[in-house]
Amino acid sequence: MNAYGALAASYDRLTNDVDYEGWVDFAHAILEKEGLKPRTVADLACGTGSATRILAQRGYRVTAVDLSGATSIGEDVFAFCLQLTSVKLGSAIAEIPARAFNRCEMLSEMNLENIKAVREEAFSYTALSEVVLSAAEQIDKYA
Repeated sequence: MNAYGALAASYDRLTNDVDYEGWVDFAHAILEKEGLKPRTVADLACGTGSATRILAQRGYRVTAVDLSGATSIGEDVFAFCLQLTSVKLGSAIAEIPARAFNRCEMLSEMNLENIKAVREEAFSYTALSEVVLSAAEQIDKYA
């Protein structure tokens, strides 16, 4: 396991004082000043997706990229990302936390072959029509 992989499970708790909303506001102000109005953005080095979620909630189509080998994602991390259509999880991610993709109403494509646990309401109100969880060991109520 790489250094980030060991840290990923605690990353959101360690960075809870980071002003992701302020960062997104700052980036938006620069775009506005330059007269740019992108509809699609890339969140490079997205980590556990804190800024990704904010960008998607503000109506951007977001491609989140992180090559660090993350081993987890946070609860509610993509909840209410209404423009999210597909997700490709890293192979080390084995659990979908509670409400992680809740109300991602356009989410219709996702790789889940390595997922061992799906927590409550993880996929409530998505457009997923078929889910194959061949490695699943636990699926919570209303997952």
